[in-house]
Amino acid sequence: MDKSYFEGHEELIACVYRSFIDQFYELPERRRTKRQLRNLAFSVIRQAGPTYQERTVLYEFFAEFFRAVEEGQHEKIEFYKQIAQ
Repeated sequence: MDKSYFEGHEELIACVYRSFIDQFYELPERRRTKRQLRNLAFSVIRQAGPTYQERTVLYEFFAEFFRAVEEGQHEKIEFYKQIAQ
């Protein structure tokens, strides 16, 4: 994914990502399943109350981030973390 797709949305992505991480660490270890994490991401996105366009960008960000984590692509993980900072 090209970083330019996320340009102009970095602040929103960072805010939603921080909220996701905060809530992630509140989850008990046994509930940190792939499904629960995706549901958590959807929940955090809905709570942010973004516009349709912003929501689409956030869904794409989390989809790509989760894909990189699942495939163990450390360079891509760092790429998405940089966007979220």
